[in-house]
Amino acid sequence: MASQRPKYEFGGPIGAAAIVFGLPVLLNVWFFACNDVSGCPAPALLHPTALTWDKLNAQIPWPTTGIWGFASWEATGWTLAYYLVSLVLGAILPATKVYGTKLSQSGRPLMYRFNAFHASVAQLAACAVGTYLYGTGWAFWTFITENYLQLLTVNTILAFVISSWVYVRSFSVKPGNSDLRELAAGGHTGSLIYDFYIGRELNPRVTLPVFGEIDIKAWLEMRPGLTGWVLLDLAFVAQQHRNYGYVSDSIVFTTVVQTFYVLYGQYAEERILSMMDITTDGLGFMLTFGDIVWVPFLYSTQCRYLAVYPVHLGWPGLVAVSLVFGIGLHIFRASNLQKNVFRKNPDDPSVKDLSYIQTKRGTRLLTSGWWGVSRHINYFGDLVQASPFSLPTGIAGYVVIPAGSIVAGAVAGSDDHITMLNGSQVIQGAARGWGMIFTYFYVVYFAVLLIHREKRDDLACAEKYGEDWDKYKRIVRWRILPNSAIVTLVVGREARIFAAHEDVLAKSPVFAGILRSQYMEPSGKRITIADEEPEVLSSVLEYLYKDDYSPRLVHNKRRDTWEIESKDEATIFHQAAGAELLKDTVIYCAAVKYRLDDLKRIALRKQGLRTGIQCNTILSSARYAYANTPDSDSKLRDHYLSLIVRSRSTFKHSGSMQSEMFNGGSQLFFDLFVTLCNHLDEAQSPRGTPRGTPRTGTPKNGFF
Repeated sequence: MASQRPKYEFGGPIGAAAIVFGLPVLLNVWFFACNDVSGCPAPALLHPTALTWDKLNAQIPWPTTGIWGFASWEATGWTLAYYLVSLVLGAILPATKVYGTKLSQSGRPLMYRFNAFHASVAQLAACAVGTYLYGTGWAFWTFITENYLQLLTVNTILAFVISSWVYVRSFSVKPGNSDLRELAAGGHTGSLIYDFYIGRELNPRVTLPVFGEIDIKAWLEMRPGLTGWVLLDLAFVAQQHRNYGYVSDSIVFTTVVQTFYVLYGQYAEERILSMMDITTDGLGFMLTFGDIVWVPFLYSTQCRYLAVYPVHLGWPGLVAVSLVFGIGLHIFRASNLQKNVFRKNPDDPSVKDLSYIQTKRGTRLLTSGWWGVSRHINYFGDLVQASPFSLPTGIAGYVVIPAGSIVAGAVAGSDDHITMLNGSQVIQGAARGWGMIFTYFYVVYFAVLLIHREKRDDLACAEKYGEDWDKYKRIVRWRILPNSAIVTLVVGREARIFAAHEDVLAKSPVFAGILRSQYMEPSGKRITIADEEPEVLSSVLEYLYKDDYSPRLVHNKRRDTWEIESKDEATIFHQAAGAELLKDTVIYCAAVKYRLDDLKRIALRKQGLRTGIQCNTILSSARYAYANTPDSDSKLRDHYLSLIVRSRSTFKHSGSMQSEMFNGGSQLFFDLFVTLCNHLDEAQSPRGTPRGTPRTGTPKNGFF
């Protein structure tokens, strides 16, 4: 049997190699191109045709010792000390012990100790004390900003070292081992560079003296990189104060919201246990570099920019960016909270009325509330709340003019310059707008990341849930961005709650008219249909989404006939009618009500394929059809008249017709009488017996 081809992501081995060697280079380019020596971007980059290395070298903070100056033993020592402090705090501070999801091979969960929030608070408290005692010139802050390149290089080297170590160690994982070590499903393809990047071992752990057992992936995910991001932000706040003697509202806002973002994530640390990073991905260069290099050094770019070019937002600007952040935060938190509450207690009052799909695995997939808006509405909220990280930089770009230069004297009288305490002038000039490449890159990258993550989630869920996932996607159609408003429908006497997209409901002219009348409704669109059966509306919604309703029509190619995939659910009990009725008849009448002509056609065809229906059910359904269709719509009525005439012998023996005749006076009775007379006339015609004449013999009691 041929071996199965590995399933690659990120462009396979070539893409993995490009990322492994390309991203470290990109972060170095980012540092040199947007700097505090000449500008953001460096002025020479604005004139690429005249660009030379000598010009560029004079405008970037290239180490005087050349490439050997990219790292230093001092930066290495302090970086390792920082990691050691994180380990110590993780070991001595109170921690919450939580079990993760069950592993696929052993069926047992791993235990985790979580206290990243307490560790970060302790480190930030120590920094607050140091700043209070020594001011913004405290050696801790100046070391970070003056050795930024060296810290970047050391952490990059650490990422390669850790990734290499866990890669080599992963080959010692044996099936059924007692340590619950497992390989990640997509991390052992046989390609060295790809497996090194994506990660071979799922949850590598190491036991250290004093510190005990450390889950390397969870530790890297939530501790040194995230806290390091905040520390870098604060170091740039201190740098701005040293540069100008004040701190701007823009850098304060950016630092506050990013710190909140980090601390809130660490406070809810246990939520990472359901994330793909923990449950699916192995630990390789992708996560290691992302956690300890990419996150802190790229995500702090905005504060690094503002440290040199302060932007003053004023109260209107602060309110605007705060509002955007608040909206995104609300969507992100509310959607995640709704999902978590539903998982833990589906009967909670806040979620008990939400609609869902019961999967064959036993899991419930929400199809209303926040999760009816899009499949990853939390990603949308995350993206919205991330945009204010960049917005305070405005239309970014600046040029630094050293103190004492001829140009500095020329711009000193202009209105758009900012003067540093050392006499240097900072203007936007020709760099205006070009700096946005650096300060807004995070938002663009984050959007691409979320889109890619959603696609990975989609593939994983398709494999996990199968047909149930396809059904879910037909109901919740949008991936991340909600392209259609969600309408709440309150149906029946019990006020059952349904949710549907506005553009889907608008396929019905009736619903479209109702929705237009609610255009200015501030509290959300809501339609109450008290006289409808929930089961019927569910079928109508299913048709609106899938152009059919269950059970579906299937084409038998061998016989070239249409059939119903299941004989179940032929009737429903209609509360208003007080009787069992043919489901297809009720749906046909609903299609008349909502002006859905194609649904009428489908319901009529399905009804013609039903068998084994009792005579009294047929008559009750016929009466319902007459009561709920206009005289101009005769197709369903004609169907019943033809059926009863063809099966008159059966109805005679059942006694159902006698009851109908005693009731008398109805349009059904009159039409039936006329149809029967016409049938007798045709039967006596010399042309012979027409097609459809009942066969001789006594029919079975109750057939369709």
